[in-house]
Amino acid sequence: MAPHRRALAVAVLLLFAGCNGALLDGGDGFDAETPSLSEFDYPDGYDEDGVPNGTVAAETHWDRLAATGGVVNATQTFDGGGTARTVIRIDAERERIYSRQHRGGDTSQETFYWGGTLYRHFDGTVHTDAITYEEANYRAQAGLLRTVGILNFSAARTVVVDGTPAVRYEVTEVDRRIGDIADNVESVSGELVVDEEGTIHQFEYRISIDEGGESRTVAGTYEVESYGETTVENPDWMADSEQADERA
Repeated sequence: MAPHRRALAVAVLLLFAGCNGALLDGGDGFDAETPSLSEFDYPDGYDEDGVPNGTVAAETHWDRLAATGGVVNATQTFDGGGTARTVIRIDAERERIYSRQHRGGDTSQETFYWGGTLYRHFDGTVHTDAITYEEANYRAQAGLLRTVGILNFSAARTVVVDGTPAVRYEVTEVDRRIGDIADNVESVSGELVVDEEGTIHQFEYRISIDEGGESRTVAGTYEVESYGETTVENPDWMADSEQADERA
């Protein structure tokens, strides 16, 4: 592969890395009576045509989960790079957040936020950062939804999720504003389901990229498994936190 093509391929993978497959099938509760697309009360970042501001859309979702709590499951898959799985538990009442990342069958990193400190556990060591609850929530989820900001969507239909009206958007293309990267995309598909409060209940994407004549695929999923009251307790390794490194 020519050097400039390889550099472009790396740039594509880095862009999709840290973001969040088969398309969503909806499941129970998606066939209930719902408002039309024109009647739906769109949250910040969304409208009847699509998702004009992916950054605002993601921020609206993070704020909602920070206020109410919930459990998130996400995956990121790269051809030849395996699959990374992330679980996030947000205890809004006590302002605690726990996340665990798996690559293959091993836990690569765990984080726990409590009382103004983010504890990061990896390689048998506990590191700490002094940050706010809002910043900890952002760090836990930002990479998993970054892809929303570089995709274009079209509103497909309204649905109901757990009794709440929502809109199902279909991914139409990689945003042309990212130039050469979009030119090397062979195919893209996916869906996003968001309710009137701005909670992203499900997001999935699959993108095939031409790397010098070879096709590679990046894919991701993001799902709010449960929404609302969630309890987060101290992980077992917190007993080692007294020996943690100095705060960064």
